[in-house]
Amino acid sequence: LATVQRMGALRRCFPALRTGARRPLTTLKKRWAFVRDAGDGLPVLALFSKEAQPSTVPVPGAPPGDYLDAFTGAPVHLGEGAEVPIDPLSFKILLPAQHPCP
Repeated sequence: LATVQRMGALRRCFPALRTGARRPLTTLKKRWAFVRDAGDGLPVLALFSKEAQPSTVPVPGAPPGDYLDAFTGAPVHLGEGAEVPIDPLSFKILLPAQHPCP
């Protein structure tokens, strides 16, 4: 329930999650990622893994900068050639570090 409530709060706060264009970043067999961007300077990245072990998700073409994991608050820096570590059978939502949402 907490995950669904958090996702709802993020959707209300970020225009990218309501009306933003969806652009694929990675489409591998068991890992994929996309960015949603409404053009307001607050893109949101979504990463998914169906791998049975920890892995990384490459995010070529992701907007560079500092992000925070929406559920853990862990910082993530994205630069050229970035790959984001991800737990088995999980997802991550990355928010711009300087976002206005609680």
